[in-house]
Amino acid sequence: MSDLLGRLRGGLIVSVQAWKGSALDDPHVIAAMARAAKDGGAVAVRVQGVECLRAVRARIDLPIVGLIKREYAGFAPYITPTLEEVAAIVAAAQARGVFREEVTPEFAAQAFYGCIEQVLTGWIFEDGPVSQADLEHAKTLIVTTICTGLEIPRH
Repeated sequence: MSDLLGRLRGGLIVSVQAWKGSALDDPHVIAAMARAAKDGGAVAVRVQGVECLRAVRARIDLPIVGLIKREYAGFAPYITPTLEEVAAIVAAAQARGVFREEVTPEFAAQAFYGCIEQVLTGWIFEDGPVSQADLEHAKTLIVTTICTGLEIPRH
């Protein structure tokens, strides 16, 4: 994970998305735009939707920041707002062999949200990470733990 963060640090992460229903709203078009971003020097891409994630992964080998956008009546958050969307992203990564299969997507989603909830609760009640540096450190710990687990990597 630290190798990945090192490759991303200081580089350009390009958001490759299209408005729903627009002429560019097609996984093949998004994949072509992701390839153009890579050719232009991007170190990673940000892609919305499972089908676009699959299409982009088939076309480029850069890291992908995956998200799922959904609108829910009376609910403001718009990016990856529920456990089901996080589980879908984890399942897609497992299918590619990036994440371990013995951890279910549902459990990984719950663990991710549980970590976030604890950090936010600590921040709100000033009983945990409160500075920007503290929050950045907590974010790194959450992502590292969820994506790589607690085991020491074997070389």
